Amino acid sequence: SYGYGIWLTGARKSQITSNTVSVKKGGTSKHPSQGVKLENCNTASIKSNKLYGNSVANSGNGLYLVKAKSITASSNKISKFSKNGICVDTKSSTTLKSNTISSCKENGIVVRNSSNASISGGKISSNKQKGIYVHKTAKKVTIKSVKCKGNKGGNIKKK
Repeated sequence: SYGYGIWLTGARKSQITSNTVSVKKGGTSKHPSQGVKLENCNTASIKSNKLYGNSVANSGNGLYLVKAKSITASSNKISKFSKNGICVDTKSSTTLKSNTISSCKENGIVVRNSSNASISGGKISSNKQKGIYVHKTAKKVTIKSVKCKGNKGGNIKKK
C-alpha cells in the first residue's frame, strides 16, 4: 500500500502549517508515498512544516503540487525523500520561499509543466541530482537568492 502524510484534493483556501511528517514505510515504485500532496487545489499556504523521507525506498516527493493554483510554500524543512524535495507540476502561480531542502535522491526542487513560478531564498544542498531543475516545459520561472551547494548534478539547471 502507499500513503501520504497530508493529501488535499480539490481544496480551496487551505493552510498547512507547523506539521511534522515522517515517512516510515514507502509506497510502490508506481505509487510512491508523498510527504504533502496538493492536487487540483486553489489558493494554499504551506508553511513551517518538517517533512522527512527518512531515506525510505519509494518515499516519493516531500512536497508535490499537481494541477494546483496560487500556492505558496515557505519556511519548510524537507529532507531524505526518494524523489524530489519539492515537485511543482502545475500551470498556475507558485511561490517557493525560504525552504531548506537536503539529501533527496533526485532534485531539491523540480519545476515542470508550470508557468509563473518564483523560487527565492532558502538553502538547497546535498541532493543526488540538481539543486533546482527547471524542465523545458516550465515557463516564467524566477530564481533569486537561493543558496545551493553540494548537489551532485549541479546547483541550478534550466533547460
